[in-house]
Amino acid sequence: MDYYSDIQINEKQAKMFAESIFADISEYVKDHKEEYNVFLTESDYTQSVNGKVKENEHSKSA
Repeated sequence: MDYYSDIQINEKQAKMFAESIFADISEYVKDHKEEYNVFLTESDYTQSVNGKVKENEHSKSA
């Protein structure tokens, strides 16, 4: 198994990498809204009325 913890990237590369990941996730969510809502319901988070994610009651008591 390869070990990658010694890989170093600069701030610009890290930002480009993060933006690419976010864009992929954003597109997936747009295309799979129902699946994403199921994920939110089954996870420790739930979607609020205004579309922002907030913690549900179960996760607050844990």
